[in-house]
Amino acid sequence: MRRNFKTYCLSTLSMMAVSCSALAQDNGQDIDDTGLGLEEIVVTGVAVGTAKLDTSVSVSSLNYSNSYKTAPRSLGEIYRSLPGIRSEPATGEGNGSISVRGIPLATGGYKYVQVQEDGLPVLQFGDIVAGNVPNYVRGDFTLQRIESIRGGSASTLTSYAPGGIINHISKTGEQEGGAIGASTGVNFDEFRLDFDYGGEIANDLFFHVGGFWREGEGTRDVGYNANSGGQIKANITKNFDNGYVRLFYKKLDDNIATYTRAPAYTDSANGGEFRPIPGFDGRDQAVSSVNRINVPKLDHLGNPIDRRTADHITAKVDAIGVEASFEFDDGWTFTNRFRTSDVRGDFNAPLALLFDDARNIASDGFWACGCANPVLSYANGPNEGQPFSGLALGILELDFNMDDLGLTVNDFRLTKQFENITLTGGLYYSSQNIRQTWNNWEFYIAEAVGDNAAGIAITDGDTGEVVSGPGGVSGNAFLAYSLDLNYETIAPYVDVSAQFGDLSLNASIRQDEIDVTGFATKAGKFFGTGVFPRDLNGDGDTDDPLDTVAISQEGFTDLATNADYSRSLTSFSIGANYRVSDDVGVFARYSKGGVLVADRLWDGSTIDNNRLEAANSGLLEGIDDVKQAEIGIKYNGDKFDIFATGFYAETEETQSEVTAQRVFTQTYEAWGLELETFLDLGEFTVNGNFTWTNAEIIEADNPAIIGNQPNRQADYIFTVTPAYTTADFSVGASFVGSGGFYHGDTETVRQDAYILVHAFASYSVTEHVSITLTANNLFNTFVNSFSESGVFQVNGQFANLAETLNGRTIAASIRYDF
Repeated sequence: MRRNFKTYCLSTLSMMAVSCSALAQDNGQDIDDTGLGLEEIVVTGVAVGTAKLDTSVSVSSLNYSNSYKTAPRSLGEIYRSLPGIRSEPATGEGNGSISVRGIPLATGGYKYVQVQEDGLPVLQFGDIVAGNVPNYVRGDFTLQRIESIRGGSASTLTSYAPGGIINHISKTGEQEGGAIGASTGVNFDEFRLDFDYGGEIANDLFFHVGGFWREGEGTRDVGYNANSGGQIKANITKNFDNGYVRLFYKKLDDNIATYTRAPAYTDSANGGEFRPIPGFDGRDQAVSSVNRINVPKLDHLGNPIDRRTADHITAKVDAIGVEASFEFDDGWTFTNRFRTSDVRGDFNAPLALLFDDARNIASDGFWACGCANPVLSYANGPNEGQPFSGLALGILELDFNMDDLGLTVNDFRLTKQFENITLTGGLYYSSQNIRQTWNNWEFYIAEAVGDNAAGIAITDGDTGEVVSGPGGVSGNAFLAYSLDLNYETIAPYVDVSAQFGDLSLNASIRQDEIDVTGFATKAGKFFGTGVFPRDLNGDGDTDDPLDTVAISQEGFTDLATNADYSRSLTSFSIGANYRVSDDVGVFARYSKGGVLVADRLWDGSTIDNNRLEAANSGLLEGIDDVKQAEIGIKYNGDKFDIFATGFYAETEETQSEVTAQRVFTQTYEAWGLELETFLDLGEFTVNGNFTWTNAEIIEADNPAIIGNQPNRQADYIFTVTPAYTTADFSVGASFVGSGGFYHGDTETVRQDAYILVHAFASYSVTEHVSITLTANNLFNTFVNSFSESGVFQVNGQFANLAETLNGRTIAASIRYDF
């Protein structure tokens, strides 16, 4: 039925357009599309808009209309086109991770990199547990370009982004026009509509509006429509003789699939190359199943609730903002950006912790019944009630309510232009809520297949007692939390730039003052042994196995704590750029910035406010410093552009392992080289970026890992995109590669180096109509992106559980520009 609907829509829209989530092409408001655009003015991470050749920072711009050339299926894959960015889009459109050159990342999220929309952060903290940034930002036709800065003044011109800034810049309607289109997965189930339009309403009054809607399973088979929803964005701008005022609006209401660990086999105890197991291919299948969509469970206080766990990531955002900038005759410029966002949602994900023979999992005394003689049967699905034997997965079902991740932010700047000196003073304010409910995490056993796996029921063969609940659930009340925290930041900053002929100097300093208030409540299996019956299914009987759950009485008393502490962070950056000639610039910079550790600091079971309030160093300080040095050269040639940067970084990291209830610290040291290049041979062009990094752990709570290569840190990453373009068509490929890297800091399990090949072809049927075909991972390469399980043996074979990159996905789109 869905396929027929898609066919009808595509035929109806055959004179229209679109691409997949990131195949959008623009309506003409694009940036300079020749080379690296080194003469372009950049506005991200700098106090005053400056040409790239004249800046002492590493900056890049990506024309959003060209993003289809990397065949992306998520924004995370678009980010890989930015030099120095290591993006891991194995989890789908949301719940992703990003690290930046020289700054490793021990766990997940966007900790050191800030994603912005039109100059303000989407969230103040990019690594909120289960609520990180990609859950709440989407790409569509409303985007004009993406700018990025790595290191440098990102430490001082925003809060908590020493690694860099990725800024999504919207169209504003100053060039009239728009587009409408449709796209569909050729070998996967998703249909999407995009549109945008902008223009002049009245004299000096402009508007732009656009968005998308989509429906489908997504890039992997989950048995139901996991991707469902859309977004609308709008802005209106009034231009005056000496400035402008712009109003913004965004509404996002979207469900997206998230993909977690899948089983794989390997030929070595240390990994290397991995392959799917029979019946479960993590490249295009998932642990999610139509047999587990709506389930009864408990909230963090042990009260029965009904949850639609099939929704995976639910994102709801309502945001309004205003931006104003005015220049005055005496050299003063006033700029203010404001936005307030209501951010809510849910996060549900089945996380495979065990892969083994089902009897071994059922006999586990911690996760399951610990029965010496378990008898297994199908708990649901077409074979319900029949005996089961074979391989299974032990699955922990993560369940979070994002009750309130609302952010209010304001950035005020006042700039004074003197003869050869520009002075900017600013005051930044943000208030970030982190109000979460961690509903109890159920543990269940399911058959190890990737096509609508059934749950496995357990009966004690010695007593005949059924010891599992509905759907194979065998454990309850694991990590039940409630967080209600607010992080208020006030940050004055100063930036000074001076121009002396071809030499430009820049220095900036920022002082972040942070107040943390709220409370945290923790209950659940890890925090006590009290067992209390709950009538989970509402039948009046508390004798069912699932109704007896571990809810710690301590969780409501001793483990409830208020938060009321303060922190300070001083950041600075100093740099110089020398314009050697019209086409060459060289620069150097040193910066020190930092990140406030937010909710992850509370994942330790012994954390309490008294200790946080008294801490001024070490683990509980909750400030991770980043020190960076860089030196670079930029060349803007007729046929060839290059931007090369040598870098050094020393990074502190405070992180948490949620299931282990452990907060830990590590320090990394890294140095390397970042390259961004463009070759123009007329109709044939090549864009590329390459980053080489030599990184090691220099301090750690565990002395045994000092000197090791950090978790998921590859020696090199690259993206190379050759293309052949004429007036009517464009064809090419994108080669995305990574050196080998370790899963974890112990250097025991390794993923070998890999290259993914993406391909694209676009044809202009008429002046206004274009069709595009893209293939992501054309050769269906199998890559394990992230793993915490190690390598173990299953029936005599080496096995692993890991997040796997998408396999081959092919998408077709049609677009009409007007």
